[in-house]
Amino acid sequence: MFVNARSLKKPGATSDLLADILENNIQLCCVTETWFNSEFPSSNFFIPNYNLIRHDRTPSNSDKKTGGGVCIYHHEDIEIQPINVSRCQQFEILWTKITAPTKLILVVLYYPPCLNKQKDYVDYLASTAEDLMLTHPNYELMIGGDFNDLSTVELTSCIHVSNCLDAPTCGKSQLDFVLCSNPSHFEFHTTDSNVKTDHKAILVSPKCPTPSIKRLHYFRDQRYQNVFNFNNQLSYEDFTYVYTTSDPDVAMMGLLDHLKGVLDLNCPLKKVKLSNKDPHYITPLVKHLLKKRNQLNRKRNHRQVSLLTDQIRNLIKDNMLKGSGRRGTQKWWNVVNQHTGRKQNSTTQIPFTPDEICNFFTDISTQHGPINLPPHEVVGDSPIPELSLHQIYYSLLGLKKTAVGYDQLPTWVFKDNAHILAEPIHSIYNRCLASSSFPNSLKRSRIIPVPKSAKVNDLNNLRPIPVTPVIARHFERLVYDNFLKEPYNRWLSRNQCGFRQGGSTEFALLKILDTCKNLDTSDHDYIKLIFLDLSKAFDRVQHELVLTQLKKISGLSPFIINFIRSFITERSQFVCVAGRSSDLMSPN
Repeated sequence: MFVNARSLKKPGATSDLLADILENNIQLCCVTETWFNSEFPSSNFFIPNYNLIRHDRTPSNSDKKTGGGVCIYHHEDIEIQPINVSRCQQFEILWTKITAPTKLILVVLYYPPCLNKQKDYVDYLASTAEDLMLTHPNYELMIGGDFNDLSTVELTSCIHVSNCLDAPTCGKSQLDFVLCSNPSHFEFHTTDSNVKTDHKAILVSPKCPTPSIKRLHYFRDQRYQNVFNFNNQLSYEDFTYVYTTSDPDVAMMGLLDHLKGVLDLNCPLKKVKLSNKDPHYITPLVKHLLKKRNQLNRKRNHRQVSLLTDQIRNLIKDNMLKGSGRRGTQKWWNVVNQHTGRKQNSTTQIPFTPDEICNFFTDISTQHGPINLPPHEVVGDSPIPELSLHQIYYSLLGLKKTAVGYDQLPTWVFKDNAHILAEPIHSIYNRCLASSSFPNSLKRSRIIPVPKSAKVNDLNNLRPIPVTPVIARHFERLVYDNFLKEPYNRWLSRNQCGFRQGGSTEFALLKILDTCKNLDTSDHDYIKLIFLDLSKAFDRVQHELVLTQLKKISGLSPFIINFIRSFITERSQFVCVAGRSSDLMSPN
């Protein structure tokens, strides 16, 4: 859709544009006269499930300070990127390249009335379009927008495009045009827009349906019967090897492999392809069952088909009803963040390979080589820290659903089987504490790169989110709560507000305000405040410094200090992007 909005900064203009998009099922919305400028961030004009590409009016492309500007709203399934061409900043023209679901060079322009630069404008447009078509021979070309008094006759004579619409778009005049290299592939007509403007919108629809975009999804078949079979089989498993293995690291690795084998047998990993045209209630499980039902139907197994149809119907019904009930505070905030643009789109394209990203994250750390400090000396009468079976059992029952690590063992495996797994885990944990070692099998992290902005053009625009195995996080929390929390918080300075029990940003601000108020009443002329923001501060913490400071904490067991030393050394990580994984790497 092409529309002259006559300012999207007007109250309710973005909502009116959203109504146009939903009403006409628009995937690409090209807007002229946006009136955007650098003072207005894109998040102010956010439309759910759509990304915004904009080219605002600036002093370099217009003598007027306000008005003008072009932009494109595109659905997250459309693979589109701006093209940086020469002199693009001198004109209000947005050059883009669409690679999926169709190949198209899309140009959106706004030619201000009475500009008197027709020859220069046409020459630039023609030469640039010709260069792009030479470098992209398999692409079609479409140029649209508000032409005003720009001659389309000259343009069509210079470029191999045709005028696709002959109808008034503003009163009795045609000011908005769409020029296309293959007009026979599309249908064009005008319609009234919900946006308050005196221009009609131009709708462009392909005569042939656009191909769907299919993506491969992996999931575990965790239906009730499969989970029941897993729990039932686990109750008959023999974990004697855990107690007889002297090395706790080997015992932990054997336990994880054992659980993974039983899980793969009862809740196998499946892969299906989901299309961008599939409705939201078609989940990977539903897609898998539909495929299985078609196979049974071809074998004329009508009884199984009937049973499977009932399962699919119930799953779809549950998926459609999901989220329609009462919302908690967190769910409402998720909706608000999504509509205001503060929550970044998870489908942002990352133009880097997993190995490139993993190398970047690995090189950030300034810790070079192994830790030179020797292990902390254990005094003869220092008690060996121990966890009780009671603590481990109830902590497993209290596990909350979180992301799975590289071992692919979900939370419910440990939570639902706490009565079975508490004893072998209790044995491994206590042997690890006695030897002051954290299992190497739990030191591997799966890194998920999360974009900091809608467009990722630099590795610095990625934030690493490390995901360790569920059981690793469980062990970390138990050690902190039972052996580290109390002496650590007692040792910290009272002036520290972050990363301590009861501390918060609000408390820090109140303390600053109180200090400033007291100083203000003491005949001071002014108050200086110094704020420091350290880039990637936690990635650059020196491990030797951490261990040195831990030794200063009164009441902290030397076993725990050496345990933390083991925890922060010899770690490894890999990056996972769009189903592809990097090699396993170790930070320096």
